[in-house]
Amino acid sequence: MNKSKLLALVLSFNFGIFGGNTLAGNGDPLKEHANEGKGGLVGKYIQEEQKFAKIYDLKKTSSAISYRRKEDFFGYDELRAITLHNVYSAFSEHDSIIPSYYEAIKDTFEILGQYIFEINNGRYQVNGETQDEVLRNFCADVGAELSKRSSIVRLGRGLYGHDVFKSDNCIDIANGVIVSLMGLSLDLRYSKVGLALDLIDVLLWVATIVTMGCSFAGHTAKVGVTAANKAFWVNNGIRVGQGVGKANLLRNGGYKILNGIYQVAPDALNAVSTFLKSIGVKATGKVMAAGAISGVTLIAKEVVSGAKDITVYNLAKNSKNTLNSDGNFCLSVQLTKQRVRNIADALQQLGNQIAYNKNEVLNSNLLVCALDRRNLNTWFPGLCAINRVNEPQTSFLKFVEVSGIISPTIGERKDRFLEILNTIEELLKRNEEFFKYVKQILSGQSINNNEEGK
Repeated sequence: MNKSKLLALVLSFNFGIFGGNTLAGNGDPLKEHANEGKGGLVGKYIQEEQKFAKIYDLKKTSSAISYRRKEDFFGYDELRAITLHNVYSAFSEHDSIIPSYYEAIKDTFEILGQYIFEINNGRYQVNGETQDEVLRNFCADVGAELSKRSSIVRLGRGLYGHDVFKSDNCIDIANGVIVSLMGLSLDLRYSKVGLALDLIDVLLWVATIVTMGCSFAGHTAKVGVTAANKAFWVNNGIRVGQGVGKANLLRNGGYKILNGIYQVAPDALNAVSTFLKSIGVKATGKVMAAGAISGVTLIAKEVVSGAKDITVYNLAKNSKNTLNSDGNFCLSVQLTKQRVRNIADALQQLGNQIAYNKNEVLNSNLLVCALDRRNLNTWFPGLCAINRVNEPQTSFLKFVEVSGIISPTIGERKDRFLEILNTIEELLKRNEEFFKYVKQILSGQSINNNEEGK
């Protein structure tokens, strides 16, 4: 088998393994997984109930019961973690979704009030050249401050699961609360240039494997660059054979890596270039050459140290996090924005049901929570490219009534749970007017800052 055929085979294997189709994750998880095993997800939840029923009378005893279906990362089928909670699991005081959601809303209002007070007294400076920047920088500060509250920890444990949630998740949960209440938009689009570099990383990894395979097999790679390789680069803006000035150092370095070291076949180069052009990337030759430099750096980093980039967020005052970050060139930034948006969507669904369809809540016996935490790989070539274009799955957080379940509905315990539902409903209905006031204050602050700078 020649080198070009081996390269094509390895590339096909990479994308064949990790490029599975999404078969679930876009609707009601109880319906999508109704035929999964005996009785689907509900059947598995009932099995959990039956364990408790051997000890307790579930109609009379406040037993918190839940069942969780874990994500399917390998098959890219169901990327959401799905948890079914009975009434007591949803409403109990220990890391449960409803009380924690209520406390998180109260904490948000309290922090916002404190910041507005500081603005009015001239002790807090809002940064930003436009009103949108001012709003996002302000919300980033509020989110960072909110992430330190215990209500966020409890809400995160309720949404993710006590054994899954980590303290690093607090900033995402807090920002999700902010987005759900203030209706901020987040740019979830993938970076075309970032995707281009991811594909070059794949090409370099595969070429490395092929070169090593040829060496182990006793084959010697040809030295030099073929006429077809030179023609490709010349046609794509790389001046082959000319002196390397400072302006051309990067692109010529990448050209030499892809040809002098790896000797990537022209067919593979043309395939990548054609794909990049199809998604709107301009000057594909220059991007591919730059990607070669990036790919070699990544290979060296992972082989030598296995290190990964870790984002560190500042807490309060001039914070930098998801709510005011620019661009999605870095895959981890894109996934974090998607994660925050998923949390916000879930909380908005829950809030809307409590505020506008309380009877449905009162007649329910299960709270269904399905969240795609976007916990995808951000460093392995091939997976990076696939994860960059992988669409987030639909959040689902809703009270439902399901037959065959032993645990009672909320309606049968209305006296115990109605008060907190009414309080949440009242807070959410005040929310719209409150945030109009906040935005008015920030708008005036922005104008004052601009006038001071004149």
